[in-house]
Amino acid sequence: MLALSTEQRAALAGRAVMRRIFIWCDARDPVTGDPAPAGFWNDAHPVTLGSRTYHASGSIITVSSLGAKGDMTIPGLQVTLSGIDSAANNLVRGESVGQAPIEVHLGIFDVATKTIIGDLVPFFIGFVDDVDIQTPEAGGNSTITLTCESTSRALTKKGTATRSPGFSHARDAADDFYNYTAAQRTKPLYFGRKDPKPQGAYNGGRG
Repeated sequence: MLALSTEQRAALAGRAVMRRIFIWCDARDPVTGDPAPAGFWNDAHPVTLGSRTYHASGSIITVSSLGAKGDMTIPGLQVTLSGIDSAANNLVRGESVGQAPIEVHLGIFDVATKTIIGDLVPFFIGFVDDVDIQTPEAGGNSTITLTCESTSRALTKKGTATRSPGFSHARDAADDFYNYTAAQRTKPLYFGRKDPKPQGAYNGGRG
């Protein structure tokens, strides 16, 4: 569920607004490694929000919907840009976008005042996993599709760390928490009762 402000909810209720999609990709210069970010939104003129300027004029074609799955997998997102847009082409052909951070936000656009109401609403935060550039035959539509993976996927990665002194000392030389794990594995634990006396222990003189 999107977190909308009171002002945005009121504007939506009045039905005098339109939804706008904002894409921001933190690409880098492939030669120098310097930041070379690019932003896009689906309207007819560039717009600057905060320190970010978003290109327009049909840059964004589609953004796939986010689905939920019951098997704990985290679905990705596909962002399709126009293949003839110069800013989109420069992003994928002139900059390094592999594993670049990417954000998708939604904006509530007031058609009367030509302004964005309130702050942009976060929709997706992740990184670019793949780029597919379709160059059609004459008269066809050229598209650029960015396949994006959510940063939430990091929660599903299997860790290789073990409960051993070696791993704990690699993290912190003074971390001795797992120093005795090897010996402890063979020691029985008695929960809710005392440790029974071993055979042959003194029994108070009783036969």
